[in-house]
Amino acid sequence: MKKKLIIGLLLMTTILSCSKENSDTEDGPIQFVLGNLSAKIDDHLFTSNDGFGGEAYKDHGRNLVITAHSADLQKGFSFGIPNFIGIGEYVLDDMLDEETGLGAYYEGDLNWVTSAGLPVGSMKVTEYKENEYMKGTFYFTGKNIEGNVKNITEGVFDIPIATIRE
Repeated sequence: MKKKLIIGLLLMTTILSCSKENSDTEDGPIQFVLGNLSAKIDDHLFTSNDGFGGEAYKDHGRNLVITAHSADLQKGFSFGIPNFIGIGEYVLDDMLDEETGLGAYYEGDLNWVTSAGLPVGSMKVTEYKENEYMKGTFYFTGKNIEGNVKNITEGVFDIPIATIRE
């Protein structure tokens, strides 16, 4: 059940993130404050701060979803962390229990996801302020449906965080 909730949150956040547009209000254009996320994908640098950034959402419980994309939305990351409590280290694996999170990287229509049988990854939150921001590092190995593997290393993030209210 928790796995379905996190995956659902990941998909919902990715869809919402992709459809954001600035619009005008009585006070002028809406400004979205987005952070930065970067990592090496098989030794090639990815950075989300080239126009889109990254963001995190925490539900009313303790589940955390992080998304970050390239400006053209062709590459990006999503993470799901159950039982998020703030500063600390979180295991990225196959999410078969309530203690491990999920890491995913996509390019176009292909996704590389943490899964059983791969080396376990990690997300380390080094700074956290509720409903404001979070900073940290991450790494993981992801596999796609065809069995191809990508190594995600030297990941860092500095992103805003918001709590989703019911």
